[in-house]
Formats: sequence, C-alpha cells, structure tokens
Amino acid sequence: MSSRTRGGISLLACVLTLALAAGCGRMFFLDGVPGEGISPKGGFFYLVDAGARCIRMIDPDFRVVQSWSTAEISRYDEVRGIAFDGANFWISVATDQDSIYKVAALDGALIVLARFEAPPVGKGVVRDLAWDGSYLWALNSGAETDSIPARLYKIDPASGGILGEYDLPSAEPRALVYVGSNDNAYGNGPSRGFYYTDTGTDWVYYYDPVKRSGSQYLAAPVPPQGASYTSPEGLAWDGQAFWVVNTSSLLDHLFRVDYLGNIKASVELPFLNPGPIAWSRSDPRIVIPVVNAVSPNVGARDDTMAVTISGAFFLPGNGLRVGFVGGGIAVFADSTAYVSDTRIRTVIAIDADAALGERDVVVTNPTGKTGVGRGVFTVAESNPNEGFVWMGDQFNGIISKISVSDGAVVQQWSVAGLGTSSTSIQGLAYDGAHIWMSMAGTEDQIFELNTDGATLSVISAISAPPGIPDGVVRDIAFDGEGALWALNSDTVDGIQNLYKLDKTNGAILQTIPLPGTGTRGVTFAQGRLYIDEYSLDNIYVYDFVSGTWSVAFAMPVPPGGTTSNRYSTGMTWDGFNLWVANSTYAYDYLMQMTLTGQVLKSIPSPNMGDAQITGLTFTAR
Repeated sequence: MSSRTRGGISLLACVLTLALAAGCGRMFFLDGVPGEGISPKGGFFYLVDAGARCIRMIDPDFRVVQSWSTAEISRYDEVRGIAFDGANFWISVATDQDSIYKVAALDGALIVLARFEAPPVGKGVVRDLAWDGSYLWALNSGAETDSIPARLYKIDPASGGILGEYDLPSAEPRALVYVGSNDNAYGNGPSRGFYYTDTGTDWVYYYDPVKRSGSQYLAAPVPPQGASYTSPEGLAWDGQAFWVVNTSSLLDHLFRVDYLGNIKASVELPFLNPGPIAWSRSDPRIVIPVVNAVSPNVGARDDTMAVTISGAFFLPGNGLRVGFVGGGIAVFADSTAYVSDTRIRTVIAIDADAALGERDVVVTNPTGKTGVGRGVFTVAESNPNEGFVWMGDQFNGIISKISVSDGAVVQQWSVAGLGTSSTSIQGLAYDGAHIWMSMAGTEDQIFELNTDGATLSVISAISAPPGIPDGVVRDIAFDGEGALWALNSDTVDGIQNLYKLDKTNGAILQTIPLPGTGTRGVTFAQGRLYIDEYSLDNIYVYDFVSGTWSVAFAMPVPPGGTTSNRYSTGMTWDGFNLWVANSTYAYDYLMQMTLTGQVLKSIPSPNMGDAQITGLTFTAR
C-alpha cells in the first residue's frame, strides 16, 4: 500500500497485479487471497476490450468468466460504448456503421436483438451508453465541422427515437454512467443523475438532465506513470463506488474511487485496449423469459386463432417454443415466429371440448430457459373479440359502433337528430338491452336510446347528478345489479364525485368522492369499480369496504406516442378486459388492456385527430 496527495485529497492506492493468458476467451487470475475480491459489492464488470474485439465479463475476484467476440457485429469498426439493462447489452459501434445494437449474451455468442442509428445520424461519435432503468442514453462527443457540441441523448429503447437532447459543459466527453441510488447505510453518496469523464480536462462531471446543467465533480485518477498518462475512458458505478478505466500507451488501470474522490483500489489491466465498462449484479447468460400477456387473451371452444405473446427476454433461433398448460389447446409449431425480444407470434387450435377457464402460457427459449405467464389466456364459451365497442365523439356529435376483431366501423349515429339542445356526448353504457348516453351542456341529462334503426330515438331520460348547474356529467356505467353510476367533474364547490343512481328516476343512492380533478371514465370489472384519471395518468380501483381508491396501474402510452400524449377518457369492460380511450388528436385510440395494464390491442378511433372521444361501452352483438 502507498498513499499520496493530489489537490488536497488523500489517495489510498491498493494496486493488484494481474496476469493474463492470451486470447479473448481465456482467464486471468487475482494475485492474492481467493474470495477477497477488489469489489465488495459482488456482481460483474462488463468491459469492452477493443484491442481483442470482445466484451469481457469479470467477477469480483477479477477472473474473466466469459468473453464474447464483437467481431461479427462491429466488423472492421470499433465498439465505443456499452450499457447493461439487467438482461441484455447495448453497444455502440462507431465509424462506418454508426449504430447502436441491443444484444443478448449467451454462453458462446452475442445475438443481435435490435439495431438503430446512433444519434445524431451521421454526425459525431457516440462514445458511451448508459441505462437508467427505463431509457437508453447516448453520449456523443460532437462534430466540430457540423457545429454540433458534445451532447447527451435520451433514447426510446423500443424505437431508437430521440426523446431529448442535452448540451454538455465540456468538449471531450468519453465514458458515461447513470447513478440512480447508492447502498450507503447513511445515505451518503453522489446525487442521482449522470456522470461522465472528459479526456480533455481529466475530470469526472456530474450532469442533471432535469436542470440541464452540469459541473466538474471529481478529478480523474492519475495512473502511476504520471499525470500526462491520464485518460479516463471507462466509468461504472456499483452502488457504493465509481470504477474508472484509465487507458494509456504504457499500462492500463481500473480504479475504485469513492464519491469523495478517494482512490480505494486499483487494478493493472492486462488487456490490449480497454475502454468503456459497465457493472451489474445480473448475469446475462441465465436470463429467463418473461411472459406478460397474450393477445387475444380469450378464445372460444373449437376455434383456431393467431395470438401474440408479449413479455421480455425472448430469443430467436431453433428451439423457441410456446405451450399452453392444461390441455385442450394445440400450438402449430411451425407457426411460432420470433418477432422481437418482447413479442412472439403463433397459431393455436382450441378443442371443441376444451375445459373452460384460465391457462398458463409457457415460452421456452433456444437456450432451454423457460418462463411462465400465469392465467394469461382463457378458454370461454364466447369470444369477446367478436363483439363491439361503442364510442362517443363529443366534437362531431356521433356515436360509432366498432368491430373489435378488425376495428371497422359497423354503424354511426348522429345525436343531432334527437332534437336536444346540445350534442355534447359524455358517456355511454349498456344495460343488457339498450345503450344509455349522458349529455352535458344545456341538456345535462342521461338518455336511454333506441339504436335499432339508422337514427336514434329516446326511450327515457333522467336528470344528470347532482343537478343543474352543478358540474359536468361525464361517463356512465352499469354495475351488473341494475344501478347506473355517473361521474361529475368540475363542480362549483371543487368536489368531484361519482354517483349511484336509480335509473328509473335519477335518484341519488350513493355518493363517492373521486381521487383527482380529471376523472373521465368509469366501469365495473369482475364486480370491482374502476375509473381513469387523466390529470394523474392512472387507472384507479375502489374498495367499497374501506371507502378508498388505490392505483391499479398507470395509463399506458398510446401507439407511437409518449407519456405527454396520454389523455384517458371513456372506459368499459368486455367481460375479460378493459377498454380505455385515449383522446389526443393524432393519438386517438381505443386500447384493450388486462386488469394489470398490459395492452392487448389498440384500435385507431374513427375521425382520428378530429375526434373528441368521450364515453365507451361494449356489446356482444
């Protein structure tokens, strides 16, 4: 051990020397006591060795336990960045390819799961990547000829689309890591955000994308050769300490540095050209597939249907299999197709005498690893996907009947022909015989409608609660026991309520305060009361015993959109799944989802972009 001082900070260096056996797939060993590794956190390092063109998986005792060649992916170009999302690697390849790859790491090879162009297209160099738990982030050192500064890019991992751009406060950024939390028992540690190295200043910087500001955080470790050999090319965080890879023309080192800048240990790296590094507790070789949902998730007896299994960590190749537990459902093996690491398609046949009820669905990867989705498919007497969703369009004053199977509009009715003083459709409900509609504005009534012909007519009407002029009636729903429920928002006294009504005369039987200021949809599912709340972007469920609301799940993002495009309105129940409307111009969709929030199907609304979707209801015919 030795100690030295730099910039007023005492640096304690524990240098461990390693010997390397040549070759990308070979091991090197810790020169010390086995089990007393340099990293007290356990887990694994994933280090890009550009010289050997591979990714090395290194355990806490600094043994190379696996190496993956990147030659087939990078070809003649160089891997410049790496991130690990807990299951798969993300790597950036510079020069001619200028691409970012999502890859699965098996025992013997890397399998490309997705590829998209590195941001910004054709300009600068993506030096490193980071994963924040939901999004991918790319650090680009900029392009002087194109007047593009060094930037951090927030990327949608599903599409590769750029969600945000952030100018960095230094000119030569290299390594990047995201710090989400720390494991210090006293809560001490670096602030949540991004940290990156700069080879021009030899500092580690902190950057906060929320504030769009960054500053120098700590000086990069100086290698034994001296300050002129400082070049921080890799950066990782293990929950307690930073790990900095220093690459020089003589010797390369990996430093363990605490959040105050003190060097706690260093390792001499016997690699050809080490660079970007990531750390994780997870081992990508033992990732198990996850089955979240099946769409459609209901099938009738004696039916053959195509289904899509959604989840995570699916792998392509021979041996990918899908099975339904419980008998009575056959899978056409040659129809099973890998779509992506989150989707598989196949075709099933349900026997005429198949037992009714839920089925577990099993996905087996080519590696032999198996995942199970519990109760994600149901065999039923009838298939709700052969039914119809009814949609109210307030802006156009139209009620549309839409086929669930193909999204086709079967029939439309204008409410203008009712002779009412308003066309402000707010909610729809079905009592088993007739469609009911709530109408706001000067009408402020709930109508029972006759929809048998080409035009609508009123069978009966009741006043909307709590009475004119207090608030705006919104969505309505029947509870399966004969009572009608109606939402009311924007009340004079600031209280928003849900009312239980006698449908024959509109008498208020019960009042339930709502959890937010933007409730628009209401329905009953499996005997439980659900609402959607656009201002909080949540679906809520009500406990009648305790009289409290709780979040069931977050409102899903509409196809092609982001969280800013969410605006939930009407909702309904088809007997097996929820339907929730999203009404935001180009993102007008009717989304079918499970009670856990898994989206099964999205149907573009009629008059998309010009519609103002309000109420929804479902009928089997």
